[in-house]
Amino acid sequence: ALVVVLAVALVASSVDTLQNALAALISVDLSGKRIGLAGARGLTILLTIPAAAIAAEGLSVLRLFLVADLLAATIAIPVFLGLWVRVPAGAAIGGAVAGLVSVVVAGWLDEGSLGEGFRLLTLPAGPAFNAFVAAIVGSGLVTAVLAGAFGSAQKAFTKSS
Repeated sequence: ALVVVLAVALVASSVDTLQNALAALISVDLSGKRIGLAGARGLTILLTIPAAAIAAEGLSVLRLFLVADLLAATIAIPVFLGLWVRVPAGAAIGGAVAGLVSVVVAGWLDEGSLGEGFRLLTLPAGPAFNAFVAAIVGSGLVTAVLAGAFGSAQKAFTKSS
């Protein structure tokens, strides 16, 4: 019984720290101090509602980690390429979005319906190799193409100025 009490106290402490960090992030970093602390705490509560709803569904933790891994695979290449001076932020963001679209298209092509393509984003049948490949290849290619396009446009703009 003592172990359960200590575990709950530990989790509650972690959630409290996360909520305080979210409030600080919203009030200072995201809003540029335009939102006060009370408003940021209110937004934090609103952000907690969907998280609590997902937790109440009792989804498999493994499935949640797989979805998180799919999202990480989608943004990995654009984020790392975005650290390079030649890749503008717009190209990295476009590549990340394209990675998600690539997963939907892969599911659409495999299953024959757009709805099943969107379902692949949640990995309903467990790990799907094609979803991860589509995310990585799609996001990487689009990031590179957009970086090249932005670079060409920037060169043309600086020549004409």
